[in-house]
Amino acid sequence: MASVPSILTDMNAFFKDQSYAGICNTITLPKIAFKTSDFTAAGIAGDIERSLHRLEKLECEITISDYNDKVIGLLGQPESAQEELRVRGSLDVNGEIKAIMVKLRGLWKSMELNEFKPESEATMKFSIAPDLYQFELDGNELFYIDKKNYEVRINGEDRTKKIREALGI
Repeated sequence: MASVPSILTDMNAFFKDQSYAGICNTITLPKIAFKTSDFTAAGIAGDIERSLHRLEKLECEITISDYNDKVIGLLGQPESAQEELRVRGSLDVNGEIKAIMVKLRGLWKSMELNEFKPESEATMKFSIAPDLYQFELDGNELFYIDKKNYEVRINGEDRTKKIREALGI
């Protein structure tokens, strides 16, 4: 039997303990990609990629429908990497509502303003380079990435535990 796709029914962003409901309407979450190395050897038909157990750079974008001085002040500031952005959402999975919780922390590295014309929203789009990224669905951690502490968990499995132990971390 075919099923209906899950739908994000609504969301709210919180920053500096303030709700950005109606202001933060779009966020593109980071792509998670592991670094690889090509392995070439005699007797095989081509290159094989091997995981290096390290992550590519994380990047996300957030659009805010307001020229907000608190957020603009974060741009390029090293202290911005200490501020946590939380996004809460409700996901309709075949008629059942499930809670989503996303936490991001990282450098707010760039900003662009929307097209400046009458009758258009006053939006700012920020690019953030997260070093902490956590995603929970209905209280279950799907992934947790803390680059500074060398922690990567996917579906609760600690993918970097043995590396931390080998490094004495």
